[in-house]
Amino acid sequence: MWLCTACLTIPPVDPASLIFGIKSRWTDFVARHPRFVMRLPALQEQMDQVVSRRFETDQPAQRAIFILGRQAAEDFLEVLLNVGNGYGIAGLKLLRPLFERVVTMMQLIKHPDQVDDFLAYHHVHIRKTIRHMMAGGVDPTRYLTKDQLDSIEAEYQAVKARFVEVVCKTCGTTRDSMSWTKTDLATMARNVGLGPSYLGLCYYPTLQLHTTVSAMATRMEDTPEGFAFNPGAQTKEADVALVGAHTCLAVALEQHIQYFGLSVPAQWVRELYHGCWPDSEAG
Repeated sequence: MWLCTACLTIPPVDPASLIFGIKSRWTDFVARHPRFVMRLPALQEQMDQVVSRRFETDQPAQRAIFILGRQAAEDFLEVLLNVGNGYGIAGLKLLRPLFERVVTMMQLIKHPDQVDDFLAYHHVHIRKTIRHMMAGGVDPTRYLTKDQLDSIEAEYQAVKARFVEVVCKTCGTTRDSMSWTKTDLATMARNVGLGPSYLGLCYYPTLQLHTTVSAMATRMEDTPEGFAFNPGAQTKEADVALVGAHTCLAVALEQHIQYFGLSVPAQWVRELYHGCWPDSEAG
């Protein structure tokens, strides 16, 4: 059936009546996780005390670690919003960067001498952005002046020798490193004590994040008429993502308390976590 757009009428919408959520799924979420929901106000209080605070320092390492921890708390809330509405796959997709953020934060706490490389790699990223613009057929001068482009190139040239990897040992061809560190994430996770969590909190979520057969298979189901896309709530994945995200958050909060010498009891974080997930071995 074809509809003439001139004949369609759209009733006015009261913005105050809009609710971005699925009530039935939130109700189901609360029923599945009463211990967590009951302790959610206390968890919010923990985040407020540890990372939602004013912090002044002229130390680059402290700034980086503070912001990474604050971002981890926000990542957790993003996961919560999705899984509470039954979007478990979305929760897993967000879990992957949350895990990397916490691992990176712990790596910098353990090796403060690496903070400079972490920050300097920003110039490589910015220069890569210009290259990606050109690869997509976009002229960078549409958005940046010549002086800005020259500055980006100069800042890149000043640090590029620190981020080079050899592509071919025979001919000596090199390229920019894919990361600020030569240590892969799995190894870094082991180095900071999160190795056992790597598979569930990083690798499997990565398969859902990227265009993979695994991600496709997760959403397929067999029906009498053939296979179909399953549009329903992904409660199993939602529960995995929630516990994983809370694990990452608890680690980040404990690390902040210890690193910054806060008066917040670190044991409170652990007790609250196990109060929510008494059967979990993580945390």
